[in-house]
Amino acid sequence: MMSYIDLNWDFSQFDRDNMNRYMAAAFAHSANVVAADILADPDAGRAADELASADSLLGASRVAFRGHRYLAASFLAKGAYDLVRKGARQAGVAVVGSYDGWQVDEPGSAAAAAAKLDDATTVDHLGPRSHRLRR
Repeated sequence: MMSYIDLNWDFSQFDRDNMNRYMAAAFAHSANVVAADILADPDAGRAADELASADSLLGASRVAFRGHRYLAASFLAKGAYDLVRKGARQAGVAVVGSYDGWQVDEPGSAAAAAAKLDDATTVDHLGPRSHRLRR
């Protein structure tokens, strides 16, 4: 018989590494999305210094990531994202928030209730105060 034995119930180093890997990737991805918007703008030259510095930080983040230094990779990617946001302000480029195509329905909304009925097998554990992500 196959079994998954729980060895610990704490927030271990494995969990911290997973969190930091995710955060490094999320900040790097977001920085690249915003940088592309800046570069498409006619006033992109106003953000040239910030974009160059952000590119250097993303390169350092990648090196840290490859070296399994995930916390450092996360902080470096966050620094790059902050620089890109500063560059966007200087170039006058609006940065719009995104859930990458996902929309959060408010708890108890008609859309959340309909989704619960449509997909009862995966959301039957959700209570009346839960949020639901949908495409």
